[in-house]
Amino acid sequence: MYNRYIAAALALARHSRERVKVVEDAVSRKYFTYEEVQDWYSSVMDGMPGNMPPHRKKENFARQINRTVAGEAVSHVAFALRSLKTAVVMGAKQYLLIDAGYDSFAYQQPDWARKMEIFEINPLDIAMDKQARLTRAGISVAGNVNYVFADINKPGLAALLAGHPSFDRNRISFVQLGDAPCHMDRESFGRLLDEVAGIIPAGSSVIFSCRAADYGADAKMSAPCGELDMFMSRHGFHIYEQIDPQQLEEQFFTLFNYANIRTPLKAPEGMCWVLAVKKGENAWL
Repeated sequence: MYNRYIAAALALARHSRERVKVVEDAVSRKYFTYEEVQDWYSSVMDGMPGNMPPHRKKENFARQINRTVAGEAVSHVAFALRSLKTAVVMGAKQYLLIDAGYDSFAYQQPDWARKMEIFEINPLDIAMDKQARLTRAGISVAGNVNYVFADINKPGLAALLAGHPSFDRNRISFVQLGDAPCHMDRESFGRLLDEVAGIIPAGSSVIFSCRAADYGADAKMSAPCGELDMFMSRHGFHIYEQIDPQQLEEQFFTLFNYANIRTPLKAPEGMCWVLAVKKGENAWL
């Protein structure tokens, strides 16, 4: 039950109940029944001493979640939201959430996003389960939200998007890949980047997180490492920003961690978060 998509949504739902928040997510908490949340809690607490006082159990649960799945999920959302705001200022008109999972942005859009076309790309089973949860929770879907069913590990995404009546390959786009590169080999990720680059204009941007070591990088390097930079360049993109776990925590988690000294959020070690821009004459770099 607790695949990486579900686990991330559960962690964001819990984070949204914190007094001090990094990101606000009023939708994810509505995806799940009380029983599902309790089952998740039990699965995380399994193996901890049964005679632990309730307040210690709560603290240990928060510590375990914040240093693992919540740290990773909140990292993705915070970095994506900041990058998206910049992209909109620079003219982005389409938001592509590739391997979207249970991302809830489309269902709690700020005013500045309502003129964008939003595309959620998911495997069919995830998309159907998400739709069922939205319906059960009574969450409405705005008219600018579009769905594409695709397995990103197989070729064909570009053709599906290009054939969608609401998609315009000439519009500046913002593409979120989340942590998909962590679950793909380099060849498959390169093929996905090629597909994306083929249907978005110069100046469009893509963000993702990856394990730095998979691309010959030291996770503590703030500047793009040569190998990752060359990899992205071969597939039509130039790295504009790359941050490591320490930088991400400093930029996004400082206030939360100050308020939660015993249960801080931790960005996953060995990861880097990347914002890259498609090269070309009209690119804004």
